[in-house]
Amino acid sequence: MNDKLQKRLRQAFAAELKQHLNSLRSLAMSVQSGLEDVDAEAITNAYRAAHSLKGAARAVQEDRIVEIATRIEDTLSPVRSGEPFDAEAQADFTALLDALIEAAEAGRDDAREREAPESPVPEPAAAERPVQGGDAAVSVGAQVTPAATEPDVGIDSVRTIRIDERLVQSIAESQEQLTAAVLNARRLHGQYGARELGDLADTLQRVAQQLRSAVSSLFRTPVAELTPILKEVVWSAARIAGRKVRFEIEGEHLDIDRGVAEALVEVATHLLRNAIDHGIEPPDERSRAGKPEVGQLWLKLRQTADGGYDVEIADDGRGIDVDAIRSRVGDADGAFDLFDALCRPGLSTADRVSELSGRGLGMNIVRERVRALGGTVDLETNRSKGTRFRIHFPATLREAEVLVATSGGIQFAVPASAIVRVLDAKTAVAADGTIAVSGGRHLVIHPGALLGDAVLEDDDRYCLVLRAGERLAGVVVSELQLLDVLPVAPAARPLASHELVTGLVGNGARFDIPLLKPEAIISRASSGATRARRSDADRGPIRVLVAEDSLTSRIFLESMLEQAGYDVIAVEDGQQALRILQTEGVDVVVSDIEMPNLDGFELTAAIRSQDAWSRLPVILVTSLASDEHRRRGVDVGADAYIVKGEFEQGTLLDAIRRFAGRASTS
Repeated sequence: MNDKLQKRLRQAFAAELKQHLNSLRSLAMSVQSGLEDVDAEAITNAYRAAHSLKGAARAVQEDRIVEIATRIEDTLSPVRSGEPFDAEAQADFTALLDALIEAAEAGRDDAREREAPESPVPEPAAAERPVQGGDAAVSVGAQVTPAATEPDVGIDSVRTIRIDERLVQSIAESQEQLTAAVLNARRLHGQYGARELGDLADTLQRVAQQLRSAVSSLFRTPVAELTPILKEVVWSAARIAGRKVRFEIEGEHLDIDRGVAEALVEVATHLLRNAIDHGIEPPDERSRAGKPEVGQLWLKLRQTADGGYDVEIADDGRGIDVDAIRSRVGDADGAFDLFDALCRPGLSTADRVSELSGRGLGMNIVRERVRALGGTVDLETNRSKGTRFRIHFPATLREAEVLVATSGGIQFAVPASAIVRVLDAKTAVAADGTIAVSGGRHLVIHPGALLGDAVLEDDDRYCLVLRAGERLAGVVVSELQLLDVLPVAPAARPLASHELVTGLVGNGARFDIPLLKPEAIISRASSGATRARRSDADRGPIRVLVAEDSLTSRIFLESMLEQAGYDVIAVEDGQQALRILQTEGVDVVVSDIEMPNLDGFELTAAIRSQDAWSRLPVILVTSLASDEHRRRGVDVGADAYIVKGEFEQGTLLDAIRRFAGRASTS
């Protein structure tokens, strides 16, 4: 067999192995839950999985997997024919599945397989007979904490849900081409009035909508695809901890955003393992407490009205020992947040470190993963009755009908529902920058001037009349590009904090078109922030305010910037810089960080706190090179962070050119 064919077969077998293991684990979960009558469909599916796996393994010469799969067939065949699935048969099946997982793991690592002797297939055994695995003997159903790591076959390879980038790009390019064809057909129909052109435009529009739905589906995943992953987590953890658990999932019919799906798997993995290791009691302890031997675990998922997701993960175990947590954190006054306490790195109430938990890391990871998506976590616990986590993930992807347009060379989108009408800009906009609509005069804004380095263009052709409540304003644009229902994602930094931006519209593979808030646009128009900057040919030199306490550095920066053609005002600290900003027009601020009276971080924060300066570019030039200082610079709102040790004149000049004119204090 040639290498190319062998590689293809191996890839196909790996995918098939994962699928069949999921079917076998589903039966194992039923066995572990202590159900008296195991679902006949689960038995049939497991039998078929073993049979198919045997053939697939034979094709790639995985003789050990062939042998184990055959033994699973032999074990399930009588049960499938109507014989009882008694304790002995269940123990045999569980032991064989253990061996199959071990063989699958060994098959993924040829080097390890060559070095380690092949362990024999375990013989069928009664429930109390130990299962041999490596050097240690572990009794089925016993409470144990193994020293070796349980193979996690099939989890790591699917925990991150990926999309083929080439496929996305291909579909996105096709969508863009089809959208252009729709617009062209609409234009020709309007120009010539031919009915056939109108019909063609309608047909193309329907196809474009279908293609858009296909692109949108690539950013979503069915919850049902996550179910095998989560069930395997519970199954494996219950085996390791010696627990009997019944696990139920609600919401499998939903499709959720990929980002939420990936976070959900990671968060749920930590919480489910914690529930089994710390919450669900061993069967004998549950019996003594008057509880059923089989513990209950729930994961409930529902979509909220705003497009977000509520997740509930709960158990009926022993609950969290609040007093022990309070003792560990040293808070005796009763005023502390339980979830925050659990999230402290290194905190754990476990008496041992096991494979499942005990290192005090998991809950901190849960909090950070949820926070990264803007979500929240609430915790309820009741001693002897169980624990419940309620997690909310906000919407990360939605659809909206938007108009995509261009103003001053900047592309943006506005909600179609906010557009009252579209006017001819050359005739509708008066010399004083207002329009007459609905019996009144309303200000006009150029949104490009508020979003970037926009320039007023001579070919501004349209004026969009926007409404927010009872207020109106005009938006001048040079081009209307697209009116369609498009996906919208949350804006990332730095746009996430921009007062005008509510999200990013996706048109193809990228989400890079700012979606503006009509109410914010109208507020800015009312405040007089309506002018885009003049073209470079019409304006004077750019004015740079330099704040630097070192005389040598201040002279160097002042000289360098003046030679580059900038008008420079140089001061010694942030306090002086603020006074200058209140009286002088400035286009860019260049500041050191370590200065007396008011340092660079404080200066930047003060600038960002004022509406009039919120878009004024701030560039920090400093010797502080740590990641912590860089992050703080970003957090307070700096547009660029340049380290003096890495300083080159071109770097600063490029940054000034990039940001200058975006806004000024004049």
